Amino acid sequence: NIVIALSEGIKDKNGKYISDQSEIFKEDLFGHVQLGGAGKVLENLIKQTYGIKVRSIEINTPQRCASHLASLTDITESEQIGIAAVKAALSGEHGKMMIYKRVSDNPYKIAFETSSIEECANHEKIIPPEFISPNGNDVTEEFIKYVYPLIQGQLDVIYKNGLPVHITR
Repeated sequence: NIVIALSEGIKDKNGKYISDQSEIFKEDLFGHVQLGGAGKVLENLIKQTYGIKVRSIEINTPQRCASHLASLTDITESEQIGIAAVKAALSGEHGKMMIYKRVSDNPYKIAFETSSIEECANHEKIIPPEFISPNGNDVTEEFIKYVYPLIQGQLDVIYKNGLPVHITR
């Protein structure tokens, strides 16, 4: 058995998204390339080239939504940004979204701010090139240092009726 893990943002040697070969996903309502389907494209390529049984699994949404895997940082900052959002709304701010702004790396510190939707909705934020290894198949130590505070702390998950309960106030 062989397992291949790949990013939906993988590109071919000409810089074109692999998922562009798929009709499954094309563009969102803003005209941005909507990534998805790269695994299916690779599955079909391998199947056609080698005539072997191939299976692809896309785990993007469940992986991002798995609250039982959230770090204490995730839960704490989620609660804090929610509180900041309510305060912003009560103070009359509208047409804005909440954002996390990293204030310091060492010690790790963030601030919660509002930003106009127009400033955020039509801009792509990519991983800085210095976070990707020169050969493009790994992350750098700089990335690990950046992300490390975000995965800190383990939560004792409390369940109620089969669902995790994180905020109990």
